Amino acid sequence: MRGGVLMLLGGLLVAALVAGAMFLLVPREYLDLATVASVSWLAAACFAMFLAPAGLMRSGFSGDAATMARLGPAMLSTVLVLAVAVAAVWTALEDAQAWSLALTVISFGLFLFGMLVDRGTAQVVSHVAATYSQPSAHLRWSQELSLMAAATADPVIRATIGALAEKLRYSPSDHAGQSPFAPDIAMAIAGLAEAASTQDVDAAKAAAGSCDSLIDRRALALAALRSKA
Repeated sequence: MRGGVLMLLGGLLVAALVAGAMFLLVPREYLDLATVASVSWLAAACFAMFLAPAGLMRSGFSGDAATMARLGPAMLSTVLVLAVAVAAVWTALEDAQAWSLALTVISFGLFLFGMLVDRGTAQVVSHVAATYSQPSAHLRWSQELSLMAAATADPVIRATIGALAEKLRYSPSDHAGQSPFAPDIAMAIAGLAEAASTQDVDAAKAAAGSCDSLIDRRALALAALRSKA
């Protein structure tokens, strides 16, 4: 947080130095509308160059995907804006006022466009990161079955549940937040839990068989989804 504020203060200092130096070095006879506008925008663009790093420092370099993904495009956009702003100052000093004003407007437009791209990038990356950061359903089911097996007294049912838990442990992970047959597998596990609680070996084997078949179908569905990606 403090580092981000210091970065912004540094940006303000650089912008003030650029503006002050330009207005001191440019002869008074060149201080027309185009020169003042282009120099002022150049100083503002220098400050904008510090905005992306300041945002990253304020996040504490926590590895936030959206912030990291925004840094590269934001810096590239800022460099482009600065280049056009410098061209605007140069054309103003060459007494090409119309060109200078046009380049200043273009540079400002590029800055606004860069901001829109930056915001869109942040939203897309945040959405993708949230989608892929969710733990896969197969791990949750495997843990649930492992706990169920540990709490089951009947050795046959316990072995059946343990085998399913092990199979789920090595099953493929969800793809892009999709877990085919998830409701059916959850229902089969619930039936298996009920059979385990009543020590009904036949019902447990039937529920386990249904669950085993659904796990295989889920794996095939996930393989098909990945082949289309």
